[in-house]
Amino acid sequence: YLYRKEREGAERPASRPPAAKPRAPQAKERRRAAARERERLREGREAVRRVEAELERATAELRAIEERLADPGFYAPGGEEVGEAVRRHGELRERIAELEAAWEEAVSALEASG
Repeated sequence: YLYRKEREGAERPASRPPAAKPRAPQAKERRRAAARERERLREGREAVRRVEAELERATAELRAIEERLADPGFYAPGGEEVGEAVRRHGELRERIAELEAAWEEAVSALEASG
């Protein structure tokens, strides 16, 4: 019996193979990836909010200038303000177009990631 036991022991490896490690590193990496994704979504939402706020300000200023330009009394003699208002009107229209494009891009990126 002892002879057989010794022989079986010699045929087996001296130690057992290490047990499989818990999958904690994978779970930790998934949590990190989820945290990165949440951060990216937060940044995307914040970018959309910033663009929307700036777009709202520019649109309000544009409306105010358009109201002034629509007033016939605004064009009284010595209309140096008229030239400035027209120039600012053009700048605002361009800026609003840029902001609308930036808003569309930010919303698209946000939708793609979430």
